[in-house]
Amino acid sequence: MPLSYREEIGVNCMNGRNGLSRLDEWSRTSRFTMGWLALVFLMLMPRVGHGQSDLDYWKILAMDRAAYRVPTFAVMPAQNEPGQNIVYGDRYAILHVVYITDNSADELWRSPTLDGEVYEVLVEDLDGNGTSEIICRTRGGRIYVYDDLFNVRYENLREDYSEISAMTIANVDDDAAYEIVVLAGNGIIDYIDGAQFSREYRSTQSYRATEMIVGNVDNDAQLEIIFNSGMVVDASAGDIEWRASSQFGDHIELFDIDGDGIDEVIGYRNNNQPVSIFDVDEQQEKPLR
Repeated sequence: MPLSYREEIGVNCMNGRNGLSRLDEWSRTSRFTMGWLALVFLMLMPRVGHGQSDLDYWKILAMDRAAYRVPTFAVMPAQNEPGQNIVYGDRYAILHVVYITDNSADELWRSPTLDGEVYEVLVEDLDGNGTSEIICRTRGGRIYVYDDLFNVRYENLREDYSEISAMTIANVDDDAAYEIVVLAGNGIIDYIDGAQFSREYRSTQSYRATEMIVGNVDNDAQLEIIFNSGMVVDASAGDIEWRASSQFGDHIELFDIDGDGIDEVIGYRNNNQPVSIFDVDEQQEKPLR
């Protein structure tokens, strides 16, 4: 008789295997859009009984909001289970996976102590095999990738980076695998293949940012890397396409705010200032009316 997902997790924990449960694929270039769509959907959908879900959808909404706002917190589906899983990294350099229902919270797994406190957790099906990986970066430039059964798939060397300024996940080439896009502390961009974990690209120029997103923000077919510092770079060649006169914001998202079929850069700051909207195709900031 095949094991349930949680039974399989228990077996692997007892066998001392390292990794992470399946996480839902979360697009870094559309979190802004998906957040609003999820809110509308959850407000319109009928309430479900415990026969369908053990987790009230308002609690799911709160979990999604936390995952959206906290870079070390992520929500994941519990395979064939009525609740939800969350994963979070703490300042003690440990990852946790917790199974949540309306009435309980059970820790399924915790990682060994990582090399540095957790700075960011990303989730993606890196190699396109239908199961998701967790990608974690820590203080001091370490990257860890776990599969859905707690196996460590990749761990970079300590000498690779002394610091990582920003990291995101995107498919920047023509193969099926995603890439881990790393902005090192020295400003160099690396693409790490999500299937073989080999370095596919290293930039010859250096850039500065604390947050970045990959998307198509102009009228050509090429993807761009958008840095919150106000720079837009061709993702395939590394050429600077636009350098704004000011930074986009402390945080950035992409959204087609004017309906022209091309995403704009939505920038917002930590000090509660109004958002700024930048049209990269026209290379100007859009006035807020």
